[in-house]
Amino acid sequence: MRPIARALFVATSAGVVALHGCGLDLTGTGAPEDGAVPIDAAAPPDATPAAATPADATPADAAPPLDAAPPLDAAPPLDAAPDADPPPACECAVDAPAGWTHVAIAADPGAPCAGDLAATDHVSAPVAEAGACTCAECTVTATPSCNSGTYGSRYNYGGTASCGSTGASHTVNDGGCVNDGNTLADYHRVTGPQPSGPATCTSAPISNPAAVRTTAVRACSTKAGGTTCVCAPTAGFAVCLRAAGDQACPASLPNKRLVGASATVSCGACSCTAQGTCGGTITYYQGANCNNPVATIDDLECKAVAASSYNSRRFNAIPRVTCSVGASTPAPALTEPSTICCP
Repeated sequence: MRPIARALFVATSAGVVALHGCGLDLTGTGAPEDGAVPIDAAAPPDATPAAATPADATPADAAPPLDAAPPLDAAPPLDAAPDADPPPACECAVDAPAGWTHVAIAADPGAPCAGDLAATDHVSAPVAEAGACTCAECTVTATPSCNSGTYGSRYNYGGTASCGSTGASHTVNDGGCVNDGNTLADYHRVTGPQPSGPATCTSAPISNPAAVRTTAVRACSTKAGGTTCVCAPTAGFAVCLRAAGDQACPASLPNKRLVGASATVSCGACSCTAQGTCGGTITYYQGANCNNPVATIDDLECKAVAASSYNSRRFNAIPRVTCSVGASTPAPALTEPSTICCP
C-alpha cells in the first residue's frame, strides 16, 4: 500500500512547529522514518502539554497593547447616561443670608431679563394723588327738637316780595290749632323757633387706589432648572438681594427699596360738621278751629298772600340739618411687600 504523508503541529515556546513524517500505510504497517517523532510518542515526564491552536490565533492569556483604543463605533454600556452640559458657574460677590435671594434689578423696568431668568414686576414708592380719598355725602345722625320756644313771621305790603318787616311772635303749640284773628300783609315768610338739642352727622371715606401713583420695578431671578447666572447680569442691571416683608438691609447692600405686588390706599375718617335749624309752615284759616284754609306760608321764601285776614292758625315745625364734610387723609401702602437691597 502507498504510504500517507502526515503533518503534526506542536506548540512550543517559540511558536508552532510543523513536523512532517511518514505515517502508517493504509494497512497500518508502515514504520516511522528515521528521526521522526512517532505520533504516539509520550512527552517527557516534566513537559506540560499545550493545546493546539490555529497559526493566526491570539493566545487566550495574551493582553492587548497598553495604548490600544476601542473601535470608534463601539457602543457604550447599556447603563451609561448621556453627558449633559454642566450649568454655568454662578459666583455672587455677596452671599444671600437665610430668607434672601439674589435678584437682578433693571434700571429700565421694561428691559427683558437675561436668558431664562424669571421676571417679576413690582411697584414701589406709592404716592396718593388728588381723589385717592374722598368723603361720601353726610348722613344725619341726630336732629334737634323744634317743639319749644316761639315762632313768627316777616312781611311787607305792596311792591315786590321782600318780607323786610318783623311780625308778632307766637308760642309753639306743638302743631295745635290756635284761634285768634288778625290781618294779613301782601307777602309773608315764617321765622321758626330756636332748635333745642344737638345736630350731628357722619360721612364715610371712599378710597380710590387708581389715584395712587407708583414707580415700576422689574426684578429678574433664577427659576427652577434655569441655567442663566443672576449674578452676571447684562448692562443696565444691578445685582441685589430680595426678601419678603419689610426688612433691614445688610451693611454690604445699604440701599433699601420697599416694593409690592400693587398699591392700595387707606383713608382716614371724614370730618362732618352739622348745624340744626327750625323752620316750618303757618296755615291761616278763615274759620275758627282751623277750618277753611286761606293761605300757607313757610320759612323758605317770601310768598304772596291773597287773603287779607284770618281767624285761626296752625304752626307745624320742621327741623332741618345742614352738613359740611371735611377731608379724609390718604395713607398709601403696598400689597405683598418685599424688601430689595442694592449696592
